[in-house]
Amino acid sequence: MFVMVRTVSLDKKLAVVGLLGLGLFLSAPEGYLQKMETILHPTQDYNYDSQSGRVEIWKRGIRYMFGHPLTGIGIDNFQRAEGTIADIAVEAHEEMYTGVRWNAAHNTLVQVGAELGIPGFLLMFILMYRGIYEMYRVRKRLPKHWIEGDAEERFLYQASVFLPVAMVGFGTSGLLVSHAYIEPVYVIAALQAGFYNVLEKKLRQTSRAPAPDAPARRVRGGHVAAHPVFVPTVER
Repeated sequence: MFVMVRTVSLDKKLAVVGLLGLGLFLSAPEGYLQKMETILHPTQDYNYDSQSGRVEIWKRGIRYMFGHPLTGIGIDNFQRAEGTIADIAVEAHEEMYTGVRWNAAHNTLVQVGAELGIPGFLLMFILMYRGIYEMYRVRKRLPKHWIEGDAEERFLYQASVFLPVAMVGFGTSGLLVSHAYIEPVYVIAALQAGFYNVLEKKLRQTSRAPAPDAPARRVRGGHVAAHPVFVPTVER
């Protein structure tokens, strides 16, 4: 929101970020800030070097995808694969010891790629990230007077701002959680599709709107001539 929302002034954005940061600093429980400092040292976290950490899980998930490139290992089978066909699971079975963790993918794209194969991975990637670019492209081509236009124009302009912000939110957090089959990404995509449909109708109406009457002006000889009328065209 700080980067993409252009209708809010920079000083207001800085004020909001400052208040949020101050509130977090004052209300953080004991040990929270020290935990947050570990972000600066990612290689010292178990997610980096543990067999059950995210990096190793993602590597195995990619191997599942390329091992079954067209169909994947099946919907909702990632954790089963971790406990049965993963290299650590096979080793555990051979050594006759227990304790293999049936890990979740902890990454929406890795989850979809492993469970649905490369086609599923590409479709999810497009669903999550293509809409961000398309909405940004559409917004740049909208008439600027819509920012302060009627209720419908203001709503459509703001929708072109905040729908991609919502998808950025899901696309970012989705890289650390297994949310391939929950509603948010599909709801946001549906709202974007509805936005395109409504926007197309609105632009057609705008392009067919009659131009305002031009004021008359007098020229030499008493003749009356009209000022030239400029009819703006709206790109679609």
